Amino acid sequence: MSPRNQQSGLFIRSLAVAVLALGIGALAGLGSYFGTRSGPGPHGHQPKVTTATATTAGGRVTNSPTLPPPGSHLVFDATFTGSSLDTTSWTPCYWYALKGAGCTHLGTYPEQEWYLPSQDQVYDDALHLVASPLSTTGTNAQGQTQIYPCRSGMVTTDSSFDFTYGYVKVVAQLPKSTNLWPALWMLPANNAQVLPEIDLMEIIGTRTTQPLVSFHPVTGPVENLGVTTSDLSSGWHTFGLDWEPGSLTWYIDGTAVFAVTAGVPTEPMYFLADLAVTNAHQPLRLPSSCTGALAIRSVQVWQGTSQ
Repeated sequence: MSPRNQQSGLFIRSLAVAVLALGIGALAGLGSYFGTRSGPGPHGHQPKVTTATATTAGGRVTNSPTLPPPGSHLVFDATFTGSSLDTTSWTPCYWYALKGAGCTHLGTYPEQEWYLPSQDQVYDDALHLVASPLSTTGTNAQGQTQIYPCRSGMVTTDSSFDFTYGYVKVVAQLPKSTNLWPALWMLPANNAQVLPEIDLMEIIGTRTTQPLVSFHPVTGPVENLGVTTSDLSSGWHTFGLDWEPGSLTWYIDGTAVFAVTAGVPTEPMYFLADLAVTNAHQPLRLPSSCTGALAIRSVQVWQGTSQ
């Protein structure tokens, strides 16, 4: 766990375009619209996306082990009781944002939301990242005033908690709305490089039975998988990642769906959750395009005694 100071100002906002090009990897059937959160934009190279059922992953995954791994202990345990966000654990914007002023992704992707702390709402024992069709004044990558048609919510642990190796488990319910783009993911803790990036889960719009899991290494090709699941907008579901020296294994509802063994990160990383809004694959139709919530019941991290 290592705290870091928030940075702000126009210089940082401009720097962030290069430092935090956050775009998401292509979903199955949407490869022509997206590159990666850390890679080229819509007109750049597109990674190959493989599809599989939730019980297979290209032959790479063996039987699912006991989770969390035996001998591990809980090092981060975030639940959401009460009526307000615990700001000692969670930051409501990217690291480069002015505190309390809101933010958006400053890269090349056509995101239509301005993130505001007011959209991170705690009720019914869950955190709700809420997208609303309310026009909001923000700034663009050049620091100029820009009007965004939607507002939404995001949270990160970048200023409070990072870790190297361990098992991450998120219990969440996804929204289903044409232009919504929820994601659970991880980035390097030093905020000085765009890679590696680990995406526990992301979906576009109504494709709530086709989540994408991805790994964007420092060097080498993107590794990702479009998984076929039950409807993740119905009820609560578990999204897990077992990060060990030399391996990454993804889980959905306790079943191993994907694994990689090349380029595995060895540095501290932090967790993010966001509900973006995009018009990359379909035009916005307000208010429905900006209406919905990514609900998160808990975020937990376990580590072994040697980690």
